[in-house]
Parts: sequence; C-alpha cells; structure tokens
Amino acid sequence: MNADFWPRLFLGILVIIGIWNAFGPGMIFGKAGDFLDSILPKYATKPLFECPPCMASVHGSWVWLVTGGALAWLPVFIVALSGAMKLVTLTFLDK
Repeated sequence: MNADFWPRLFLGILVIIGIWNAFGPGMIFGKAGDFLDSILPKYATKPLFECPPCMASVHGSWVWLVTGGALAWLPVFIVALSGAMKLVTLTFLDK
C-alpha cells in the first residue's frame, strides 16, 4: 500500500456522498433516481445511488482506476471504502 491510498479513500468518500446526495429527494437527480428506482431492481439501484456502503463497489472502482490505482489493490480499496462509508453513514448521514 502506498501513500496515495488514503487520499484516494477520502476522494471516494466525497464522491459517494456527493452522488448519494444528488439523487436525494428534491435534488438535481432526484427525479432520475425515482425513475430508475421504478424500472430497476433494488440490487441494481443500491450500488448506483441508494446505499452509500454498497456504492463503494461501483463508484470506488472507477475512482481507484481513474486516479491510477494498481488493479491488484482494487479489492482492498473497495472493502476499505465500504467500511468507511458504513462509518460515515452511521455517524453523519440520515440513513
């Protein structure tokens, strides 16, 4: 693990909170979220925009790869990001 792991983890947290918030009621993508929720099964919408810990699998993957993370460390990053999002959700978010 290199020194870039922690900044990437923090970036992943910010990205997930931002996407989750943008799809909330009354927000810019709120209606799109309602529409997607009506046509997609829950196992598809949870990792896209409904469940911050679940979102680590989808959004954590592209954050890690776009920022130049080594593919071998991707599973470790996803697990760490999911755990961080669970802590953030329990501590700060209304879920």
